[in-house]
Amino acid sequence: MIRFVCKLCGEVISVQDQLSGRQMECPKCKSIRAIPDKSPKIKFHCKSCGQRIRVAQIHAGKKGKCPKCKKLIVIPTLQEGSAEGSGMVTLVCSICNETIHVPEGSKKEFIECPKCGSYVDGLSKKD
Repeated sequence: MIRFVCKLCGEVISVQDQLSGRQMECPKCKSIRAIPDKSPKIKFHCKSCGQRIRVAQIHAGKKGKCPKCKKLIVIPTLQEGSAEGSGMVTLVCSICNETIHVPEGSKKEFIECPKCGSYVDGLSKKD
């Protein structure tokens, strides 16, 4: 299932995967929209119970409930900005303990762990 948002009216639209690349009329505003490729997913872990969660990228920044522990979660966003520093900062993934090196001054809110695919809070630096 492909889920995307109409850029004109904000309607969330769901269509079958085989319609990828075609055009359709938005059911709300009737504008013609191109159907994107399958929705990219955001993978992260619940900070309360560690449950691995996968949601469509269109939900980035929104709040929801963990399917396991039912606690409130905020779906991470992947906003990047320019890095001002020239050194490197070391982060550690809380799920798999992978060491991740990122440029000092990076404005990334979350960093994807290259080993397990979960997102690491860009502010949790290793001393």
